[in-house]
Amino acid sequence: MKRSVLFAAFGMVLVGCAGYRVVKRNQTGGVVTLYGPREEAMQKATAAMQAHCGGAYTITEEGEAVVGTESTSAGRADNTRTGVAASSSTETHDKTEWRVTYVCGVQAPAAATPVAPPPTTPTPTGTN
Repeated sequence: MKRSVLFAAFGMVLVGCAGYRVVKRNQTGGVVTLYGPREEAMQKATAAMQAHCGGAYTITEEGEAVVGTESTSAGRADNTRTGVAASSSTETHDKTEWRVTYVCGVQAPAAATPVAPPPTTPTPTGTN
């Protein structure tokens, strides 16, 4: 019984961690960052984008954005017969966040660039 209550409480904490942060906003739209479970965070961000735009908005871009780097270092020292042997390592990776860019109002999707048909070669006519 205690375990199920503990898991339920833990689950509620996780649900409460979804949200968004405004990165920038102006009269025509903005950019928000989502954190926590994406679907729940997007629901909260959707309400904020609608409120900002007075209703309709269009998402123009969505995806991961690199916002910095994070480094982790580890070191080790061992006593040996000849002295102390030391070693260290550092691992660096990009820090990313999920960003949504939007504009206020309903925007038509960008038109696809038309593809030209392949060039045709003249059909040879009968030669006598």
